[in-house]
Amino acid sequence: MSTLFTSLFAASPVIGLVTYGLSKLRLRVLLMRTERKVKQLDTTTITQQQEFLLLRLRNNVLC
Repeated sequence: MSTLFTSLFAASPVIGLVTYGLSKLRLRVLLMRTERKVKQLDTTTITQQQEFLLLRLRNNVLC
């Protein structure tokens, strides 16, 4: 029983890093899709507010 707990305790940082990496990867893919959709729009219709929101999204995801 103690071997099981030791194994789980030792594996928990690895599990945490994998979980963090997968969620960061998912957010980066979401950001790329969003940026592609924004670029497909007519660039003349993009307002300053939309550019500001996109910049905030980039900063939040990549931090």
